[in-house]
Amino acid sequence: MELETVNKLYLELSQVTTATTARELALVSALRRARQALADYLPAHRNEVTDAAIAEADAVLASLWATGHGAV
Repeated sequence: MELETVNKLYLELSQVTTATTARELALVSALRRARQALADYLPAHRNEVTDAAIAEADAVLASLWATGHGAV
């Protein structure tokens, strides 16, 4: 195989492996909705568990955004 062909195949593969799948986008969307539902929960019913869940969701979403997988 010629070097040019190998380089083109490598480029194609690298684009596929970094692409965000429809499933990943759906999971990010579901996480955002769940996070928002917790954040909007009546303040009288929020506690350390809901606050921790919101913080964890925020951290995951920030990580996804930083890697380009959270943009929807």
